[in-house]
Amino acid sequence: MPTLCAPTSEILCFGCCPPIRPSHYDHLDYVTSLRREFCDNRRRFLQHGANQRPIVGFSCWAIGYLDAAGRRIGCLLHPEQHQGEDLRSATGYADKCRRERCLPAGAFAALSPEAQEYWLEPAGGLCSFYYSSTRANPLFHILLWGAEILEPLYREASRFGWTATELLWKAPILSDRNWSPRGHRYLMRLIWSADPSSLTQHARLLENHCRKFWDRVRGLPGIQPCSGDAPQAAYLHQLGLDADYVDFLRIALGWRRATWECARTLQLEIEQMAAATVRPGGD
Repeated sequence: MPTLCAPTSEILCFGCCPPIRPSHYDHLDYVTSLRREFCDNRRRFLQHGANQRPIVGFSCWAIGYLDAAGRRIGCLLHPEQHQGEDLRSATGYADKCRRERCLPAGAFAALSPEAQEYWLEPAGGLCSFYYSSTRANPLFHILLWGAEILEPLYREASRFGWTATELLWKAPILSDRNWSPRGHRYLMRLIWSADPSSLTQHARLLENHCRKFWDRVRGLPGIQPCSGDAPQAAYLHQLGLDADYVDFLRIALGWRRATWECARTLQLEIEQMAAATVRPGGD
């Protein structure tokens, strides 16, 4: 089964490696030195095997070229490279390496196999350095819209014979870095649910409606964070509300704590507003 980490036998993502690195680290900033490092790591591994030594600093001696041609980059100790035997304990970070999975990878796993294949298309042709870069690979941004958005968009776009690249051209909001997928996917879900067919046929309406809806939501009197000091206030994830709505409160609005009544009242106002936004004459 393909994963975002290894969608094909030729493309691998090493974006989570090494397991210790500065925030906002991107491999594209260090391509020249990393190519040399990956060559050296492969050579040493072939000569000496998985000699037990922990990772020190921001480099990992177990990341290297997996093929002699230098096309595939990944973990030299991964069980896929050793008939199922996991050698990663040699680095001292085996548990973390097994556990790590970025948010886009989780979103990718939630898609149907057909939708996975569809949404991989915009990253086609990227080498491992570019595929592993959150800056260069559009999938790291697009996938954060989540399966609730990307799955129905795939189905509708397929009806019109659009590739994923064509859909992104028709609906640029999906790859626009000025939008926060996790912060705004709740709003997009409401807009999409209100009128999916017409929005797909006229895909640019999706961004127009989302922008208009977002402007209206920001004008609601209840948009300011509730007082977190109220006795009934709880952290947002404890309120039992929809996950994408909680992300909207937390990321788009900056809320941290709220009462269930306060958060739910705002949710009902927003959802009533959504249908009016896409209805003809809703201006």
